[in-house]
Amino acid sequence: MKIPALILKNLREQLRSVWVLLLTLLMGPFFLFVYFLIIDSYTLHLDLLVLNSLSKPSPVTEFETDALPPVRIRSISDSLTALHLLKNGKADALLILREGENGPEPELIGDLRSMEYILTAVWTGELLQSYFQQLNGTEPPFLLRETPLGSSAVVSEFEAMVPGLIILSIIMLMFPAGIAFVQEAEQKTLIRLRLARISTAQYLIGLSAVQLLIGLLSAALTFSSAVLLGADFQASLSTAFLILSLCSLSIIAFSLLLAALTDNANQILVLGNFPMFLFMFFSGAAFPLQPSPLFEIAGYPFSLQSLMSPTHAVSALHKVLVMQMQLTDVLPELFSLLLLSALYALLGGYIFRRRHLAD
Repeated sequence: MKIPALILKNLREQLRSVWVLLLTLLMGPFFLFVYFLIIDSYTLHLDLLVLNSLSKPSPVTEFETDALPPVRIRSISDSLTALHLLKNGKADALLILREGENGPEPELIGDLRSMEYILTAVWTGELLQSYFQQLNGTEPPFLLRETPLGSSAVVSEFEAMVPGLIILSIIMLMFPAGIAFVQEAEQKTLIRLRLARISTAQYLIGLSAVQLLIGLLSAALTFSSAVLLGADFQASLSTAFLILSLCSLSIIAFSLLLAALTDNANQILVLGNFPMFLFMFFSGAAFPLQPSPLFEIAGYPFSLQSLMSPTHAVSALHKVLVMQMQLTDVLPELFSLLLLSALYALLGGYIFRRRHLAD
């Protein structure tokens, strides 16, 4: 009879460490979901736009016949629209077909640092050779000219990774901000603040201001370190500052949600590993991703990763620092950051009030 009693005793002890138990039980489903995102992000889809300035009909139909399955080809008539699609990641390369003095002079435009562009360029060269050979019976001499998008021709591999690493430094704000929120409840400081007639809004503004300062300082240190190591960006720093500020606020808002679900700092450190891992590896911060969009709103694509605010911050900062785009070009990302920050804050504030501020 002692063994059943011991089993019940150890079961009760285990239930007292509920977060460790949940970490153990949920690790399998969590990594199953992670591998689903990995496969989804690395499914190869290459999009080639074709702008035909030749006197002959558009060769898109012939290209589609010869193209390998990963290559999706679309005819387009406006170069400005095509460049807009390229800059916003909705296409990997733009092929402009035009006549030159000595024969066809095709031009290929894209982000020279992008692996998707490199693969598309290789296939495009093969498609052009096959097309002109079928058209003329022989393979005419032609030179495929490459035109870089933004500063992608001069940006080093290290510089291309800097935007994501800056956002990564802000993601780490999740832990100090979450601990700051939960410690107020754990140490009963919130009760004294309520007795002093300090409103919830004043409390959140005061705490968030300090965490925002920490987030911006972390981003500034990361950016300065990159510059000291040789990175050189010719971009709008005011737009970059706005992106980093909104990203920091979104992480602070998410930290409130994290604090609402926990009771102490130790639980923050355990539970916070799940979203930190997702934010770090599947927002594009640690390495570039190209997830499949589920739908679009006003032409802006949304995927599962779009539920993570750093996804939009990485995209916006890359556009500004690497592609040298302006504030108007990153408005969809900024709006998404604001929307997710509000969603995190409202949900976190509601749960936090019910769990930690209830009378």
